[in-house]
Amino acid sequence: MLGYYRDVEKTKSAIDGEEYYHTGDIGVLEDDFLYITGRKKKMFKASGGKYTAPQVIENLMRQSRFIEQIMVVGEGERMPAALIQPDFEFVRKWASHKGVELGKTRREPVANEAVKRRIAQEVDAYNQPGVGTLGTAKGLCTHARCVLKTSS
Repeated sequence: MLGYYRDVEKTKSAIDGEEYYHTGDIGVLEDDFLYITGRKKKMFKASGGKYTAPQVIENLMRQSRFIEQIMVVGEGERMPAALIQPDFEFVRKWASHKGVELGKTRREPVANEAVKRRIAQEVDAYNQPGVGTLGTAKGLCTHARCVLKTSS
């Protein structure tokens, strides 16, 4: 590879000594196939020096039927945390099936201990080594915009 046109410094930063081109993508190599899972520039560094790719964690945890929205935060903090908004419609169906009384407002489901435990189980189930785990759930705010903070 020749490099960037008339830009030696940019070429040096993108192509290493072994002539590997660094695209800024994050990927996983499985069975000789490269899967692109995110962008390196979207990563952040916690105060302990560990890099986290929030998009990978968010996409993984968004697979849960309990989680409608999630945002992983934590740049410069001791460890990452997740701001989670539950899928209230699904949570109500789950609670009805389990015989859990939730009330009528959005404050009541996020204050319910059974719901907190169930969402914490979802976080634990989706945490995987190598992805940038969030740790164990430690609390859930009791307001309409549900926040599940996590730590190890």
